[in-house]
Amino acid sequence: MTTLTAQDVRQAYKFFLNREPESEAVISEKLKHYSSFDDLRRDFINSPEFQLLSSPSLQQEVYRAFWSPAPKVEVDVGPDMLGELLDRVRKQWSKLGESEPYWSVLTEDKFRRANMTGSNLDEFYSSGARDASAIKMFEERTSFTVNKGTCLELGCGVGRVTRHLAKLFDTVIAVDISPANLQICADHLESEGISNVKTILLTSPDELSKFGPIDFFYSIIVLQHNPPPVQKAMLQQIFSQLNPRGSCLFQTPHSLPGYRFVGAEALKEPERIMDMHCLPKEAVLNVFRDHGLQLLDVAPDPWTGIPLASFIYFASRQ
Repeated sequence: MTTLTAQDVRQAYKFFLNREPESEAVISEKLKHYSSFDDLRRDFINSPEFQLLSSPSLQQEVYRAFWSPAPKVEVDVGPDMLGELLDRVRKQWSKLGESEPYWSVLTEDKFRRANMTGSNLDEFYSSGARDASAIKMFEERTSFTVNKGTCLELGCGVGRVTRHLAKLFDTVIAVDISPANLQICADHLESEGISNVKTILLTSPDELSKFGPIDFFYSIIVLQHNPPPVQKAMLQQIFSQLNPRGSCLFQTPHSLPGYRFVGAEALKEPERIMDMHCLPKEAVLNVFRDHGLQLLDVAPDPWTGIPLASFIYFASRQ
């Protein structure tokens, strides 16, 4: 398990309380009492300060989200920096895949590796059915029928949703950046007798252009762990492979409290257990436009736990 660092504590202060820690002594105290990010997160969420910050009415949240100035978020970088940013993600998720593959997907203690037996394992994999059911929900909302041929799932992890996508599509191409996660996914699918899924290890965004043509792209709680330029590059490569009337359903945060991103600054930051990133809505809409996709629906989603921070997009190529 990756050791909790002082930088993790600083980021937690920014993320949960939208401020800097009071002192180095406070950081040291947190490191003394908490050994995992999950325990640290629970401490912040249960704090009176967080409760106060997270208790405004929905109307206040709408007002804040509408009038908040656009943060500085760099979405375009050169190929060398893009490769370095992806390497950072690969290192994080390779470690998580080896240490806590299930918890890294659903960060609850019952999904720690040591607890993944019996009912906890069944609950983990069953939970993917609800996420996969979002496809039907958006079809019904928009009266658009998804072609159920070939589905590309970005960030399949250990196969939590993959097994349910395999019931909906003729073929699923399950892609992940973590070798350990991908192996668990493949082993799980084999144990379930699922044979219409091809698992592929991703080493570069450019490789996403080699999996097509595809009929559908799906990704939930995955893009958010990639820096904005990596997210954009991945979407560009994937959308270039969509068939006519091909479609997509994916989620990524639009904004997070105190979030900004500059590639050169990010590469200087110390390694963390898990990064959280955004891709502004305007960047997503620009990629849609550049690749001839029509937005069918967009809705706030619950996956970050922060009101109006994250959105799920449903779009098709005409």
